[in-house]
Amino acid sequence: MTTFDEARLEPSQHNLEEPIHAIQYQKTVEDFMAIVRDDPAYLSDKPGFIKKFIQLLDNDDAFPLAVNMVPELCRPQSLDTSEDTIINTILRHPAVKHRRPPPPLKDLERQFEKRQIRNMIEFIWYDGGRENASEEEHAEAEDMVARAAKIIFPS
Repeated sequence: MTTFDEARLEPSQHNLEEPIHAIQYQKTVEDFMAIVRDDPAYLSDKPGFIKKFIQLLDNDDAFPLAVNMVPELCRPQSLDTSEDTIINTILRHPAVKHRRPPPPLKDLERQFEKRQIRNMIEFIWYDGGRENASEEEHAEAEDMVARAAKIIFPS
């Protein structure tokens, strides 16, 4: 049966200036994450544990120590955390998410392209596609369709 002493999650228990306390902090993080991975049912009725764990990570000095013990904290912010799991709850919490690596540049470029295409389609749909649109607006809409096609279907 899994057990975990909630007192270990108190930030006051971990004076990170002392090497022995820093090691204890890392051991606490490692033990808690083992429960998150191996026995999430144990934590399902203990939301206070998860909240305290997030508070334990919400520290500029402590987070780098936790990253060494929890590989999931190294995953980029663009990682899909929409599935409702305990690890995803931790990863998408603002106190943790902003400390994780930023999305890879390719992901940002892809998001920008998608937004650009969406904006083009909205313009074409609402402005250039109107019956009473001017010839200039129709020409601009046709140009946008051609540019969007090049982005969507690069040759």
